[in-house]
Amino acid sequence: MLDEYCVRNLSGDTVAWVFGVSLFSLTGEHIGWYEDGVFYDTDNRVLGFLPDARGLVPDMPPLAHEPPLPAMSKRPCVPTLRGRSVRPPRQGWSSHCLASYLQFASRPVSAGRFIPRLVAPVRTLNRL
Repeated sequence: MLDEYCVRNLSGDTVAWVFGVSLFSLTGEHIGWYEDGVFYDTDNRVLGFLPDARGLVPDMPPLAHEPPLPAMSKRPCVPTLRGRSVRPPRQGWSSHCLASYLQFASRPVSAGRFIPRLVAPVRTLNRL
């Protein structure tokens, strides 16, 4: 779910930041994009979407009932946000699970391309 500029998981904890159309990890690394309710990875592939998404989602699956809203944890301090890479053309669905992608998203400072760790491909609905 999106709480102002905080992306929260189903437990109510902040797991990422959204500023403009950029998606940032809790450490301030650029890890993708967010546009019109749709989350994209660094390859500009759809990671997941919010129920009221207006963005283009390829083959949008039917949605399950939303769980009740959790108690929201206090927002952590926003770190210094780092620059983002050039956004490639949209390419369909990501092979990453949104929850795992946000939980383990970190980019080594010297590395060019983001590779999430401990993330297995998922073919089910990827929602927050």
